[in-house]
Amino acid sequence: MSGTIPDDAVPRASSPQSQAGIDSASVSVKSRKDGRKTTSYGEEEKDLGLPVLEGWPLGSTVFALCLALLLATLDTTIISTSLITIASDFGHFDQASWIIVSYLLTYSGFLLIFTRLSDVLGRKPVLVFSILMFLVWSIGCGFSQTLKQLIVFRALQGIGGAGIYALAYASVLDVVPFRLVSAASGAISMSTACASLLGPVLGGVITSNTTWRWVFWINIPCGVLVTVCVAFLFPNETQSRRLGKPALQQIDWPGILLSLTGSSLLVISLEEGGVHFSWRSLFVVLMLVGSVICFLAFGIWEHVLTPREASMKMLPLFPTRLISSRVVAATLGTVFFTGFPFVVTIMALPQRLQIVNGDSPENAGLHMLPLIGSTALGAILTGTITGKFNIAWHLLVFSNVLMTVGCGLISTLPTDSEIANLCYLYQIILGFGFGLTMASSMVVIRTEVAMKDNTVSLGAVTQLRQLGGVIGLAVTQAILNGDFRSQLAKFLSDEELRSVMLSTANIANLSDSHRDLTCRAYGRSSNAQMRVVTAFAGAAILMSIAPYLVESGGLIETTPREESLATRF
Repeated sequence: MSGTIPDDAVPRASSPQSQAGIDSASVSVKSRKDGRKTTSYGEEEKDLGLPVLEGWPLGSTVFALCLALLLATLDTTIISTSLITIASDFGHFDQASWIIVSYLLTYSGFLLIFTRLSDVLGRKPVLVFSILMFLVWSIGCGFSQTLKQLIVFRALQGIGGAGIYALAYASVLDVVPFRLVSAASGAISMSTACASLLGPVLGGVITSNTTWRWVFWINIPCGVLVTVCVAFLFPNETQSRRLGKPALQQIDWPGILLSLTGSSLLVISLEEGGVHFSWRSLFVVLMLVGSVICFLAFGIWEHVLTPREASMKMLPLFPTRLISSRVVAATLGTVFFTGFPFVVTIMALPQRLQIVNGDSPENAGLHMLPLIGSTALGAILTGTITGKFNIAWHLLVFSNVLMTVGCGLISTLPTDSEIANLCYLYQIILGFGFGLTMASSMVVIRTEVAMKDNTVSLGAVTQLRQLGGVIGLAVTQAILNGDFRSQLAKFLSDEELRSVMLSTANIANLSDSHRDLTCRAYGRSSNAQMRVVTAFAGAAILMSIAPYLVESGGLIETTPREESLATRF
């Protein structure tokens, strides 16, 4: 849809191509006799030494990559319906969110890092390393004996998951013929959406029928299959690569250090503030100030490095030329804010169904099927619609409206034990918003960026969405815990309050009247949590309409571009 935004609304870096009137969003890719790809204006696309595949090799490779992606994405949400059981087993409900946050923190923090590492060291070896790392720490998670061990192993597992996700998506763009990029991207998007939303169902089934440890051990047979598929089906690169000083010098180590440190300090401060430390405590203040300093330093460093990457022989972790386009900048901002409702809802709704409505983990997952189905359908519709009509940006705006409405409606759910039928309708509305925004944001980005930045830009989309989700989960979980505790303090004794906050399974030990009051209190706290999520979804709407706005605050006129990548998919 970006084709409906005039060129003067999308500032681009000056280049011979732009001066000649050629838009990087409307270039085509041609195969030369030597197998390399070039753009329509002759610029050679970045050659990673991977052959373009056809026929059975293409289908089997895409299958292997989708399987790998399914494995990594599944672990971001499979824990949601198992969390209460795990927290009850270890006796630390107030710290249970760290099981999720630790994984998402490293998962989001290492996405761009693995993308750049594969540019230097090659796709296949880095992908195989990521899968093996994911498997090793999945085993460790299953054998954890304390909550602290599980949190540490989950963080290490998230590093491997980040590599799998980043390289699975990037590799598809490398080996798929240009005419099939849309179909392959659709398969990848479907794998992501289905894995994210089937996770709660699978986690609930496992937890209800066996030990929660199989939530992690199930990765072992699946991971072995993925490793074999990638090792034998994924093509070898035609270029030989060696891990040496020249290769290591190309990696943006300062950018990696600053981005990881900034993200970690921010999430720690948001997760601990108001729970174990006062928001005004020196610890929280220092964490927040440190994160701001790291992010500012990261932005300055990337801005300095981007125009000098050739002379410095270093690939910037995030090329700042990407945000020279108003559309790309707005899209990246949009996906950051959409991460809040996506991650928080998937994690919070199963917990609400179990605590307030008395669902088993299995039933909680099954009661989220409307959200799963509508998300998948939304992603399919986006691919179909944008393939025929150049309206990807309109869909992005509309999807954010649907998300905001869906989150707002869920925040009004009643707090009694019966599941309201409207809950399923609200999930459908929200799910369509999720599906539309995930797919349309990818289309807009692929349309707007130059070919050489395709991989890093798609990695940035995923990383920002996950980072937004991590921050959103930390913020809203702190709000939920604080509000829930303050409500319980009004009618429970100190001992009962401490017992419930350690494990929600202890709610069953309360008297009938206190048990009902406690469940209703959690329902009200959950609604407060969703109201905060609704506000961030609203921010995504404002961000998505930003390219249409001019300084006067009005709407700019839009004219379709002659052609864009989105119209050719």
